[in-house]
Order: sequence, then structure tokens, then C-alpha cells
Amino acid sequence: MRTVYDIMSDSDERLNDFRLACDEAAAAKFILAEKKISELLQIIAGSKKLFNIMADATQNFDFAAELKKAVNGREFVLPTGRKKQIAIVFSLLYAFDSKKLDLQEFIHNHFESENVNDEFARFASVILGNFRANVCDEFRAVPEPQPAPEPEEEKPVREEEKNFFEFNFFSQGAENESGDFDKIQASSLLVSIREIIGIVARDPELMPTEREELMLVCEAFEKAVEYGSRETVKIMYIGLKNTIAVSSAVRRLEIQTDNLNRLIKELQL
Repeated sequence: MRTVYDIMSDSDERLNDFRLACDEAAAAKFILAEKKISELLQIIAGSKKLFNIMADATQNFDFAAELKKAVNGREFVLPTGRKKQIAIVFSLLYAFDSKKLDLQEFIHNHFESENVNDEFARFASVILGNFRANVCDEFRAVPEPQPAPEPEEEKPVREEEKNFFEFNFFSQGAENESGDFDKIQASSLLVSIREIIGIVARDPELMPTEREELMLVCEAFEKAVEYGSRETVKIMYIGLKNTIAVSSAVRRLEIQTDNLNRLIKELQL
């Protein structure tokens, strides 16, 4: 039986792909920036090790609170610590890709320059350059035993913090106390992805290699939902969305992908 990692690779080739995707995004003009960010996220979604680095960094990470701290007036200051820096940059890229944050507005507010291309170049130098270096270091790092953390006293969250960006990226939203999906949420997603799987399996116009690639990302997404982790589903959704977008079946799957996108949005993923 396939697992959620079936379409992933652990090889150093994936790290090279990641480096290249970062470099291409950093060198791009603004008009191609969102496309390059999507391609970078797709590389991450296709590598077990990169996936694990993001999942580990974003565990219990409060994106809204950390972003509020990082925005120092009009200057954007990365937090200290490699994992926190990875978490905030990955969360930013995901927010841009999912349109929860507007890329042009963000770079103009925090990396202001003479024109939008210069603003994106400044953003890329600070944000993507840092992300590339930190992820490469983490990819090569040998895990060290960590002492058990001291239990923290739960602090009430003020309403204005909850509504900072009208969403809370890796937390509360529609999830249950464990941070996973409840049965009704999972059931809705499974019905949607299985409808897509059925269409892909029967589509007479798909070439065998394209059908196989689509089936793999669909089934990986399905397994992620069954596994129950919101963070896993978010990352696998990136790969699914981008693979469908460049496939010859994109128009034939339009109704089904619109429905899946709606469910993802309702669950604040």
C-alpha cells in the first residue's frame, strides 16, 4: 500500500532542485515572482526530507503572532533561530501562493524601492537568500537529542491578535484541539479528492505517464487527509494543485478542483 511519501525523494538531487528553484525565484522579475514561488513550493512538496524540515519548523508555530513581531514599522526583521526563520519564510511563501497575503503589497510595504522589480529583488535577497541557506543547513544537519521542553503556562489570546490577518495560519481555524481534522472535515475532503481520482483514472485523453503522475499526487493528498494532519495536507495540497494546473486535464477537472479549493479555503488551510 502506498504511503503519503510515495511520490517523494530523499536524494541530494532534490536539494539541488531546491537550490535552483530558490535561485530562479530570486533572479526573476516581479511579473514571474508568483509562478516561481509556486514552483519552489512544489519542489518542497516533492521531497520527503524538505517536507519534514517544514513540518518540524512549523510545528506549534504561530504565524500571525510571529509575523506581527517581524514587522517593525515598515521594516521586516526575521526572528532569531534557524527553525523560526524557516517557519516564517515558508509560511509567507505559502500565504502568497494561496493569496492570503498580497505579494506586491507586502514587498512595497516592507522592501520599498524605486520600482516593483527592485522591491522584489530586495525581498529575494533577504527572504529567499536566508531561506535557501537555512534549509540547506537543516537538510545536511545531523539531528541532535533535544531536552524535553518545560510546560508553558497557557496564555489567553487577545481578539485583535486572532484577527491579525483574518486567519491564523498554522493553528486554530477550523481544526480540533489536536490540530487535526475531525471526521466531517476529513470526509468532505476525501469525497472531493476521490471524485478527482475517479475522473483521472477514466480520462481517455491522458497519456500514461501524466495519468500516473496525477494519480500519485492525488493519492498522496488522500493519504495525508486520512493521516489527519493539517500541516501534512497543506504541503501535499501544494503539489496536487500545481500538478493539476500544468496537466492537460486542468479544464476537465475545473469543477472538481474548484470544489476542493473551496473546501481548503473553508478549512483555512
